Amino acid sequence: MTLRDEMGHQLAQANLAELRYPLGSPEMADFEGALDRINELADRSPGFVWRQAFDYTGGNRPIIFGRDDYLFTLSVWEDVEHLRSFTYEGPHGEMFSQRLKWFLRDSRPTLVMWWIPAGSIPTVSEAEARLLHIREHGPTPYAFNFARRFEPSAPTVT
Repeated sequence: MTLRDEMGHQLAQANLAELRYPLGSPEMADFEGALDRINELADRSPGFVWRQAFDYTGGNRPIIFGRDDYLFTLSVWEDVEHLRSFTYEGPHGEMFSQRLKWFLRDSRPTLVMWWIPAGSIPTVSEAEARLLHIREHGPTPYAFNFARRFEPSAPTVT
């Protein structure tokens, strides 16, 4: 299974993590100090297409599920393999392995992926709906994760 579509689909992904400490606190200094570098690395990574930019310290925090104490990312990639490589390898992988220093553990899915037509941009409300779907129904073609992936041609009905 290649999980790459040469005929016009790209991979949208959203993830969230509940902050263990407030941004600006000494406990978050290492994370915040690396955030720009990691985002720039994402922007230059193979397979990267787009990401929603948020300014967490400047008051442009996304409201997710009615809250602003989540760190939230929304991005588009060419395929699952490129996203997986960025997520688990290199500097982001090193930061990811330390995530419990900065974020609370959540037993619910915090990552969701879905296929979108190439060139389209996912919205925060769409990401919320996909996260709710995977939390309620598990991975489906509509909302999936790294453990259970679906081809772009799979139907995306809810």
